[in-house]
Amino acid sequence: MGYYLLDIGLHMAAIYAVFTGATPRVPAEDGIRYSRYMQLASATFG
Repeated sequence: MGYYLLDIGLHMAAIYAVFTGATPRVPAEDGIRYSRYMQLASATFG
């Protein structure tokens, strides 16, 4: 459940960044880790 809340938090941060016109600076390894997590989350939660 904690990962699900973390996913919501990341989405909120991304939406906030889009609306404020900011470009979030994410290291490449974090981006890769996040994309892998999103694949797992989409497979788990549908």
